[in-house]
Amino acid sequence: MTNGVDEMVKPNLPNELFDFFDNKVGRSLIVKGEAGTGKTIFCLTLLEELGKIDNSFYISTRVSHKSLYSQFPWLRERDMRENLIDASIDFLRILYPVSDFIRNGNHDDVAELEKLEKARDVIKKMPSGDVEPELPESVSRAHLVSLAKEQDVRELQDIYKRVDTRLPEPSLIIIDSLESLIERYRVNPTELIKALQKDLVEMSGVRLVIVLEESKSTKWDYLVDGVISIMEVEERGRRLRHIVLNKLRGIQINRPVYQFTLNNGKFRYFKPFSFVIPRFSNSHESVEDGEVSSYHEKGLYSTGNIQLDKILHGGYPRKSLALFDIEENVPFSGQMHLFGPVIENFLTQGRGVLVMLSSKHSIDILHKWVNELFTVRQRENINILNLERESIGKLGQTISVKYEHALKEAYSELKFATGNHILTISDWIGIEHAICGKDVGRTERIDISLRLMQLMIDNSDLTIGLMGPGLSSCEEQRYISDVHLKLYTRYNSLFIHGEKPNTNIFNINLTDEEHPMTIFIPSV
Repeated sequence: MTNGVDEMVKPNLPNELFDFFDNKVGRSLIVKGEAGTGKTIFCLTLLEELGKIDNSFYISTRVSHKSLYSQFPWLRERDMRENLIDASIDFLRILYPVSDFIRNGNHDDVAELEKLEKARDVIKKMPSGDVEPELPESVSRAHLVSLAKEQDVRELQDIYKRVDTRLPEPSLIIIDSLESLIERYRVNPTELIKALQKDLVEMSGVRLVIVLEESKSTKWDYLVDGVISIMEVEERGRRLRHIVLNKLRGIQINRPVYQFTLNNGKFRYFKPFSFVIPRFSNSHESVEDGEVSSYHEKGLYSTGNIQLDKILHGGYPRKSLALFDIEENVPFSGQMHLFGPVIENFLTQGRGVLVMLSSKHSIDILHKWVNELFTVRQRENINILNLERESIGKLGQTISVKYEHALKEAYSELKFATGNHILTISDWIGIEHAICGKDVGRTERIDISLRLMQLMIDNSDLTIGLMGPGLSSCEEQRYISDVHLKLYTRYNSLFIHGEKPNTNIFNINLTDEEHPMTIFIPSV
């Protein structure tokens, strides 16, 4: 049984960035964001995925190469010793000014820069036929020469030489960060960016990345080909990280915002969740939680997913109520990947399962899933009740009594058939609407719901309730629950976190297997 995450979370970048940094033309990118948002880790991941070892240079103005090796051991594996330049010691001497010209120089007006960018876009969109751009044979030094008239750039020339010796192969240069250059060496950033953009990017095919320690727009945004912002947002007192693709010249941005994690010291973006129930070719291997297991010793049932068991400090307590608090934008197909594994785990161990749903679409999905996965004998141990009022009885004041009778009868049949543990999964919004309709007041709704829930708890070894916005008894159910999980989507990615127990946010996705397993990637 595979519950690991290696298949899905290898370090990667949004597709738009791979398209942006192709090998045909030079590109420049500004990466901006407040301190601690993950800019350095993003740049190092960019270096790992896009840069060839001999052609990649990471110029650190804030952190020594020894510190980088300590924080990111994988850099040693790629033998980046010659390519991590500790600018705080030697390299930034190249930018020490020898006159006051830079401090007093005039900056280009933002409006003029906007005009320049629009002109570039027009040129970029002109038809070029099938003619490939000519690969440079030597590095342009036109703007370096101009810069050298006012500054000592002897060691900057060394970087130009490094790029020159690697042509026609493109080089990747990362400068982290621009503000450190300005503060420590009184560099004119506009003149520096112009020189690097013209000489290295446009004339020599270099891929240049410049880190900024702020998130607001700057006049330098117009000098480069791309701008992305990295930021943190609060989600219910927890942290989610976003990368925003503000501008990528010449690239269609299909998804402007991605969430990502810095788990294990690497940048990983969260893929959109495919809200389609995959076709299962076989049931998953049981997580044994019977009498001879460690689960039984601790009074727990497995969730059917070892990774989720660990998140919940071992699994679901026996005779407990677990609530899935689900936002309205999460379809049933997304919900099923959470409670589906525990259904599998019960049925494959010969136990009974009672599921109550109110949507015909959801019932059809569940029936199809059960028919694909289980044997005829195992299917006899699951009872899927339709909560539509017509399926229970006629309308009237006795409708709740008829529901109670239907539940008791279903439990009696399951206990007779299995003589074993019983799992109950119920759609609480569906139950409330089906039983109460529009004529029953809130207080009576809550009373009916809690009475039915207690009936389920009394007859089940594990009760899972699905609840969402608008449920009258939501606060009461949250209060009496033993496990409380919240499920929601952000920009088409699926997330979960625990209120009971209190957990961080986890992204949810699926492995690429014959029987896809749900994986949980921590958002850190």
